[in-house]
Amino acid sequence: MKKTHIIMLLLVMFGAASCEEYTDLTPKGALVIETADQFYEMVSLPNRGYPINNFQYLVDDQWMKESNVIGVTPNINTINFTFDETTDRVSLMSGSSFYNQAYVYINRWNTIISLVDDSKGEGSTKQLAKAEAKIYRAYDHFLLVNHYAKGYDPQTAATDGGICIMDKFDLEAQPSKSTVAQVYDFIQKDIEEALPYLKETPRDVYHPSLAFAYAFKAKVHLFKREIALAKEAAEKSLSYNNKIFDLVAYSAQGGPTAVAVLAANNIEVLSYMYMTGYNEMNFAQQNIISPELRTLFGTNDARFNLFFNTTSATNLDLGSNTAYWATQYTRFFTQRSE
Repeated sequence: MKKTHIIMLLLVMFGAASCEEYTDLTPKGALVIETADQFYEMVSLPNRGYPINNFQYLVDDQWMKESNVIGVTPNINTINFTFDETTDRVSLMSGSSFYNQAYVYINRWNTIISLVDDSKGEGSTKQLAKAEAKIYRAYDHFLLVNHYAKGYDPQTAATDGGICIMDKFDLEAQPSKSTVAQVYDFIQKDIEEALPYLKETPRDVYHPSLAFAYAFKAKVHLFKREIALAKEAAEKSLSYNNKIFDLVAYSAQGGPTAVAVLAANNIEVLSYMYMTGYNEMNFAQQNIISPELRTLFGTNDARFNLFFNTTSATNLDLGSNTAYWATQYTRFFTQRSE
């Protein structure tokens, strides 16, 4: 019996040692994040995008082709476009890709914020990684609260239902809905804690700059109707970057058909992300601007003359005086040279 116990003990010890040996191995194709610089690199997400398909036709500056409305079965786009309040929107939208994607990004930022302090590397790199992640975490909460809750009203924000605040990396978290005021407080806290550690010139356009952070701060104040504070933050942002891309000079060079402009080479870009997907500018060929918006450009606007098409029989309702963005993403604003 004693001999049996010894053999069993040896087997357990051998098994434990084997487990430790194999848990120390990195699976093929996997990446173990263990240094501060690696956490900092996690902030950089080249294809970060926010699918706005569920909402794009709610705005009044976008045009929908008659053939996509008349005679078709009502869908979330046609109902949003016509402001048909007699139809249950919820029953036509089982999920929102925008909502899901924003929380996926928030989980990424929380991973950095929660774990970077225990990584190997310089303390300054850890502070920078956390600061950039906090700015993006605040930004994603800002997008969510303004898509899925009431607009900020100083009189009712403390009781208006908001969204779930995700403030740490916790796979078992069961968050509850916060009020609009609580979400805005969380956003502003993240911004203020991040500002002292951000850089005027980050590593690339996928990392937030001080100009971006202060511009975002200004927007949050504006949405809270804090006009003086919004003005102060906007001026601070402009102190870091007040440059404008010269479209007149660009037109003289031949425009996007002759000279491709990468995001990193565009002096107006403060932080780079897509609002639909990587090839959003191709999708924009189907996202037609309204006649009213087209009229606002006038006849001598370089933005309109360089990038929009008004004559396509395929993409436009001819005679409606609409226009669409006709410049491929590889020619303007892309981050890859193709």
